[in-house]
Amino acid sequence: MLFILSLFACSSPPDCPESQVVAANNDSPAAAPAPSPGSSVLEPWEAELLAKPLTAIRNGIQPFGTESFGICQGIQKCESFLGTEPGLLPEGDFLAFAELNVPNLGEGWAANFQLNCETTRPDGSTSPYDYERRYDVRNSGPNRGYRLSPMMRIKSPHSSGPRSCTYTLTPIRPDGVEGEAWGGTYSTP
Repeated sequence: MLFILSLFACSSPPDCPESQVVAANNDSPAAAPAPSPGSSVLEPWEAELLAKPLTAIRNGIQPFGTESFGICQGIQKCESFLGTEPGLLPEGDFLAFAELNVPNLGEGWAANFQLNCETTRPDGSTSPYDYERRYDVRNSGPNRGYRLSPMMRIKSPHSSGPRSCTYTLTPIRPDGVEGEAWGGTYSTP
């Protein structure tokens, strides 16, 4: 009886006499203590429950589908998806578009859009154009992604002259760490 009481009095193995540690760690399931609520050790059933959300967090922000990041025809919304590398755009209105799958855990997810263009003027000189904007994003549920539309409107032909542009969207975790950027190019006459 005294031995059983001493097991309950021992709070954790470093504080326990060697004989109690051996008795507490025997192979019988009834003797295996459950991790305390503040413990970082996961039991197998806990790891199984957390596997999917943990994978989503580690993957971070992702495009919602195969046509969820790139250049579209349209003014306010993506009317026709052209891809990430549409080449020389015909006459019309276009936009940079993204629909993002954001993890449903944590706050502070973000995405940073960057556009870098070089415009060729009628006299042959070139001038740069740079634009950057950070977006705070959140989970929009299982049926659609968080939409960034338009991130940039594009008029073709450009009024200042032909343009060659590169663009990127960089996902940012709540701790500020940037993920791998997605990018593409386009040009206007």
